Amino acid sequence: MKKSFSLFFLFVICIGWIVISPCHAQTFEFRHIARGADTAEIYITCYWYSDDTTAWGAIFHSIDNGQSFSVQNKYLFPIGETEIFGDSLPGVIFQTPYGAGIGVSYDYGVTFEDKYSPLIHNVVHVGGSQKGEFYLEGGINVGEEFLYHFTHFGDSLYLMNNDIDSLRILDSGSLPGELYAFQAPYVELNDTIKLAFSNDFGQTFTINYLDTSIIANLFKHTLSHGPAAGELYMAGTDATLHYHIFHSLDYGHTFELKYITDQFHWGWDQFSFVAGRAPGTFYIFEQCLCSNTPIHNCIKIHFSRDYGASYTTYFHEFDSTYTGIIVNPQIGNDFIIFPNPATDKVRVQLGMRNDGLGMNEELRIFVFDIFGREVKKIPVPEGKDEILLDVSGWTKGIYILTLKAGERVVGRKKVMVAG
Repeated sequence: MKKSFSLFFLFVICIGWIVISPCHAQTFEFRHIARGADTAEIYITCYWYSDDTTAWGAIFHSIDNGQSFSVQNKYLFPIGETEIFGDSLPGVIFQTPYGAGIGVSYDYGVTFEDKYSPLIHNVVHVGGSQKGEFYLEGGINVGEEFLYHFTHFGDSLYLMNNDIDSLRILDSGSLPGELYAFQAPYVELNDTIKLAFSNDFGQTFTINYLDTSIIANLFKHTLSHGPAAGELYMAGTDATLHYHIFHSLDYGHTFELKYITDQFHWGWDQFSFVAGRAPGTFYIFEQCLCSNTPIHNCIKIHFSRDYGASYTTYFHEFDSTYTGIIVNPQIGNDFIIFPNPATDKVRVQLGMRNDGLGMNEELRIFVFDIFGREVKKIPVPEGKDEILLDVSGWTKGIYILTLKAGERVVGRKKVMVAG
């Protein structure tokens, strides 16, 4: 991508969703791109294509910074269109809203497990810095703003703050307990932007008045934290529809302007961004309409290695026959574990051998604890489609069982050891 590029997006001034066919309008806070656990890994969720009767969206996965993608999950659009955010444990991704709450996937977005969400109105979700954690902001009733902290991949939740009406939570930090937010008002032009920061999981916040000489007349700000301690990206637009990207290394006390885009076109495309796991990496997701007959979309992944100062652009035309998209076979769907929770034995049924998948590859089961540490590696003898694990001596808690065929992850399940 050249030093300046046209960046199109759809967003609304008020909080909420509206449909502008064929794209789905969004504010900056809605995240359609997420970093994965690996340094070159990203996920996107977006409109895909339409056939004669149905519009489809999908969750896509890339392990090469967006040069190529695979389809992980296909859903009805716009009913299933949601936000996504990643986790630092490989294969784990969160989807919100999902059913009545939050969806957690342990297999790179192929399948999701529904987690309960206590909030209904103005719900905002962000991922945390630790494995299996995320935050939820919203209220049970209109006008309420509570902050909850989820751990153990959504199985445990804690009310952290019941009075954050003036804050809009936007991202976690790189260290445990860190959260960034903007203090309202921050939507209108000429508002004084105040950056709120917490290092105690959102129980208390300190306020930093941002440098108005840098961000004057910008609005619709959003944030994404980088991998270094105190590293933060901020983005906002001006009244002439230019998008500004800033970078901070001191928890947002000072920002350096890294990039100003060409003028973008209001009301055409979707747009989101996220910082990567590797130092200096930054992604901009842009989606636009390619064709009306039939309707399908194009996306661009703008990838930076120099903290958002310059970009390489990867272009994808996402129609139903796009050859650059390889639909992953949903192998390992019959990877079953029971009982769950378990206290003594866990029976692992593989099933893959029966459908011909993984016939010529070595099968192994890897066991990870809640912190992502490998605690066991179990080879699966040739011809076996069931393994019995003795968990009686395991420490009580949550474990992730990952099934590999050769070097490919073909299944991932969570098991609770009750002790």
